[in-house]
Amino acid sequence: MASPRITSPAPSAAKPAAAAFSQPVQTLVSKQASYAQKQAAWSQIRDTRQLNDAIADLERAVKDDPSAAEYSAVLGQAYLQKLMTTQDAREKVILAMQADQSFDQALKLDPSNWDARFSKASALAYWPAEMNKSQEVMQHFVMLVEQQEAQPQQPQFAQTYVLLGDQYQKAGFSDDARQTWQRGAALFPDNNTFREKLAGLQ
Repeated sequence: MASPRITSPAPSAAKPAAAAFSQPVQTLVSKQASYAQKQAAWSQIRDTRQLNDAIADLERAVKDDPSAAEYSAVLGQAYLQKLMTTQDAREKVILAMQADQSFDQALKLDPSNWDARFSKASALAYWPAEMNKSQEVMQHFVMLVEQQEAQPQQPQFAQTYVLLGDQYQKAGFSDDARQTWQRGAALFPDNNTFREKLAGLQ
């Protein structure tokens, strides 16, 4: 009598492992990767023309595991990367909307996700003035400042003060811009951008 055949259960495809991503994308969705490492990963993706593949993999990951804020945050950034490669105005609008929705999803899951909030605010700052997004942009940057100052400083945090000051200045709030850049200069004394911004207010 033949022995019963033992079969292994089929692997579940419900939740993709990080290993299913290419190495650059795996770096981007990693909570342990530094800002510099993530910027290098984006450069590698652009240089090797893997952006469309990265977007497809991230869209699949978000669909399979919608509870992972990192997937939505990086997908939003990928849409913005794609936006910068096209001259088609209609495609730019679609990608901008897709990115914004992805950032919203990430922030719904994790309100402290720095990448999602910073990328959303930075992208909204470029939306047409008639869309009236300036107040929302400032609110996101103010929230980022509060979150950043409650944790150890990291080099990329300087950009939040730079861009918040830019928004204040654009809105006509020169005193707020000055105070924001002064705060940034105090926290990041090696960043020359703050000295240049403050000098421009004289």
